[in-house]
Amino acid sequence: MKQVIAALDDESVAVVIGLGGLGHLASQVLRALSRTTIVAVDTNRHVVERAQDSGAHYATSDADEAARLVHELTGGEGASAVLDFVCLPGTRDLILAVAGRRARVALVGLGGADLSMGFATVPSGLTATVTRWGSISDLAGIIELVRAGRVEPQVSAVAPALVEQAYAELRNGKVEGRTVVLMSDVAALEEGAAAG
Repeated sequence: MKQVIAALDDESVAVVIGLGGLGHLASQVLRALSRTTIVAVDTNRHVVERAQDSGAHYATSDADEAARLVHELTGGEGASAVLDFVCLPGTRDLILAVAGRRARVALVGLGGADLSMGFATVPSGLTATVTRWGSISDLAGIIELVRAGRVEPQVSAVAPALVEQAYAELRNGKVEGRTVVLMSDVAALEEGAAAG
């Protein structure tokens, strides 16, 4: 994230693709640590309707509209940063449609699509990185933003017995933010079984 933020200024545009468990946080971090204009893209229309809660200035569920908006906002220059939290073939195409020259692209999602880098395939000077996790100091920085109220993770908790249902909801696009399993429920069940 630090490399992406370093590429941003008051005149720049950053695109966040996918406002799920990580994307909704990334949008908020960008808003907290930069003055860039944030365009969020997600196929889930309900998530798009609430994208401003995640820090986005603009949001859409349509890739063509996102590309048009980015080029309108940048006078045709394209986005300075693109963060892809999905990494499917469609989002790869969206990256190429919105990225400007010298854009910083972070591929975070586990969808499996690659971004072929070549002389004629990406904008001049584009830098792409694959990110799986950050450092301990990155985590500490995020925790500080949360404590300061500048980032508000959207989290829903489920008991271990409901994990299968939670995965089904995730597959059907019904999960907003992060879902976590509360293992304290397991401890309570084990204590109850031991007492009985």
